[in-house]
Amino acid sequence: MKVQKIEAFKAICAVNEATISTIPEKAEQANALIADAVARFGLQVVGPTVFQYTNMSQDMSIPFTLTIALPIANAEAYEGDLTIHTYEQISAVTSHYTGPIKDLSAKGYDPMMGYIKQNGLTMIDDCREVYHRWDGPDADTNDIELQIGVE
Repeated sequence: MKVQKIEAFKAICAVNEATISTIPEKAEQANALIADAVARFGLQVVGPTVFQYTNMSQDMSIPFTLTIALPIANAEAYEGDLTIHTYEQISAVTSHYTGPIKDLSAKGYDPMMGYIKQNGLTMIDDCREVYHRWDGPDADTNDIELQIGVE
């Protein structure tokens, strides 16, 4: 776990309102739309899928904004209904989590929250999961980089 700079990037994005329970459905829909756009417009993928969570509260039943983003090099080639977004450079506490989704909070996010508190950092409203490997919700082989924006 460490604080590092997350470099700026451009991405094709699907933006949705979601709750924790609707993430799988929203992700499946968004990933299909993004894959179609990549194929149709010849977009050059330059990184793994990123899930960004904003306006999330401690109450997991309250809707928040879920943005599913795929970094691309040639954003100017896209002319569809999805969003092209430029992510600015941020500082973030980062950690890698490997395993099933059911343990992501306890084994991934909880230690990060402790680190943030112990080091007197202030969170910003930018939390990301970078999916380096996804083999399904129950897979022990999932590799997810967690990024919590801080200042």
